[in-house]
Amino acid sequence: MYIRREAYLSKLNRLKHKGGVKIITGLRRVGKTHLLFNQFYSELLSSGVPEDHIIRIGLDSIKDRHLRDPLKLYNEIDSRIVDDAQYYVMIDEIQMADDFVDLVNGLLRKDNVDLYITGSNSKFLSSDIVTEFRGRGTEINVRPITFSEYLDIVELDERKAWMKYLTYGGLPESINLDDEDRMEYLSNLIKVVYIKDIMDRKRIKLPEVLENVFDVISSSVGSLTNPNRITNIMHNHKMDVDGSTISDYIDHLCDAYLFEVSKRFDLKGNGYIDTPSKYYSTDLGLRNAKLG
Repeated sequence: MYIRREAYLSKLNRLKHKGGVKIITGLRRVGKTHLLFNQFYSELLSSGVPEDHIIRIGLDSIKDRHLRDPLKLYNEIDSRIVDDAQYYVMIDEIQMADDFVDLVNGLLRKDNVDLYITGSNSKFLSSDIVTEFRGRGTEINVRPITFSEYLDIVELDERKAWMKYLTYGGLPESINLDDEDRMEYLSNLIKVVYIKDIMDRKRIKLPEVLENVFDVISSSVGSLTNPNRITNIMHNHKMDVDGSTISDYIDHLCDAYLFEVSKRFDLKGNGYIDTPSKYYSTDLGLRNAKLG
């Protein structure tokens, strides 16, 4: 099923030749690679860009695995730039290259290179992007498909479509599945992709606590929540954990794009209050799958 992400394509087209490196971020399995390597690639070809002036490299593929060495990757790209015309360089899973920040900065120094990168949440979380590329790039955060997009691609009346969307969410790869398979697919994503990413990235020492924090936030979407409240819940379940660890685990879940935070604003102090805050699931299907 083809899902054209019109809003993101429009933004990518507006940012051509400007905005520094275009950093495509978002929840894993949300369609970042397809957006860049297929949809935007086709847009460039349709606009008249020669095929050999679009360089696509997927560092998670067998074909390009040898290019994970940053020097080999740079030399490969450099060897394919043979004139002064504009080149579009797309690198998927950039975090698989060691010292990828130096690599990106080196490519940005080339006047005729327009650079686009994606990365998985395992080593390429939102906080990393803010730190490493501040002032030198533009982040494009890709979200699950909207209800409007969903309605365009399913053959259902609006009410039935809305109920399915609320239940199963908007991750593109789940839409083709039968209802009885979609929840299993989402549950497996949580276990073998999202949780594993956070554990590998942050070297989580208390995986059971991380799972429980995920459960508590999922069950209290839209309610005021703070680390102390969750810590008390953990203590009631005989889990010895402090508020600092809980706060870190909440941050990890948000950095992985699983939740978005809404902070309270102090009108008198003219600033945001850190806690308590409200948390909202990026995808309702994942939230429902986690709660069973």
